[in-house]
Amino acid sequence: MNKKKWVLVVLLLLTVLGWYKLFYKTYSISAVAQSADAIVAIDVKRITNTVIWQFITTPSQWKISRNSSSKDTAINWKDVIELPDYILAFHIKNQPYNIWYTKFKLKNKSSFEKALKQYQFIPIGANEYTNEEMDISIYINNGEVLLSTTTTQNKEFTQLVIDELFTQKKYSSKETIRKLVNAKSHVALLFTPNIFLNEDAIVNLNFDKEKINISSIFTPKPMYTFKESTFEFSSNSLLSMYFTQPNRTTYSLLDNTSKEKISKVLNFSTDSIFLLSNKNYFLTLTNFTNRVDSAITYTYDDEFNKIEKVVTNNVQEPLYKFSITGDSVNKIYTYWKKLKVIEQTANGNLFTALPFVKSYCTINENKVEIKPTTYKEVETNSSFKGIFYLQVLVANIPKNLLNYMPEPIKNSINNIADIKLTAQNKKNTIEVNGIIQKKKNDLPILKF
Repeated sequence: MNKKKWVLVVLLLLTVLGWYKLFYKTYSISAVAQSADAIVAIDVKRITNTVIWQFITTPSQWKISRNSSSKDTAINWKDVIELPDYILAFHIKNQPYNIWYTKFKLKNKSSFEKALKQYQFIPIGANEYTNEEMDISIYINNGEVLLSTTTTQNKEFTQLVIDELFTQKKYSSKETIRKLVNAKSHVALLFTPNIFLNEDAIVNLNFDKEKINISSIFTPKPMYTFKESTFEFSSNSLLSMYFTQPNRTTYSLLDNTSKEKISKVLNFSTDSIFLLSNKNYFLTLTNFTNRVDSAITYTYDDEFNKIEKVVTNNVQEPLYKFSITGDSVNKIYTYWKKLKVIEQTANGNLFTALPFVKSYCTINENKVEIKPTTYKEVETNSSFKGIFYLQVLVANIPKNLLNYMPEPIKNSINNIADIKLTAQNKKNTIEVNGIIQKKKNDLPILKF
């Protein structure tokens, strides 16, 4: 065989090896319990390939790494567990929503034991460990590791999953896992049929250099219906949110605990405003305005003479408008007056339930509105017909206001330009689409 043929053979072998390394994927049918009602599939190779491509095509972000002279003692999890092609995490039916599970194969037992000590996991039984501060528990069984977001306080939930996976060996069907794999998404979330869904629903999340796309089609049961309506808005507003009134059966899905939490934030009962006669709700935040606020305080000198002191503060107030449209908005207005959150003043009906800015309430035949006197109507240039619409121009939010956010959230939205989420009826289904657009630069939208 001459040299050219050898070169071709080598190139062919490298191509096959590269394809296998980058694109060939397998998945385990024993990684998810049979009683799972929600499953997340993270396509490790797809994410890796996308990140590599982003790195290759943005040379401005290349950095020359320097070897550190100090020895890194941190545990590398790649040496501890076998990273699968698909990381499958799942939630179990009738368990708290914040408890999730995922199973891995153990690669190196001694490294794993070092990792447990380094991250301060303490033993709570045979082959079981927990870290109360992190709210993570670990169970080891014949070279397999089950991670769960549980603690000793709700240990009984983990025991049910341990029994199902390792003793009864009851796993989710191959068809269910295949649906997640066939979604061909960076991340896919599957919900099994439940009180709301008539069949499986998959939420797909994909990303590239410019944006993150979220899409899904839900098939609700016939009694859960949503009406559509059209609204107009300004695409230049910092925030635009719109949704239609759900029917009685759909609204009943909101449990009493959630209603109480919402009512506490609003300072009035949710049942008093989400009336079946309502058509839609609309909130817009066009911008923020700066206002100088002064307050007078008094102190006393050594001879007890009163000294007046003026304190000046620069206050940022939101320019917003919230409206409810429906056939019986007068009932809402009457309820607010009875609750005494509406106060008659010379400037109008002061709405006292929102103390952060002086807002006033107005009402006509089919609409009640709340807005501050500083709010100015903006020209609409867009329209939408559907069930739900949300747009947030993250890049236009004043930077000083971002400082009030938790540091992880602030960092995660640092390179985001805008966020949009919509929901519309499509025959007997609901189509949900979302997009997170990054700013126009070479920085990645996600940091790994």
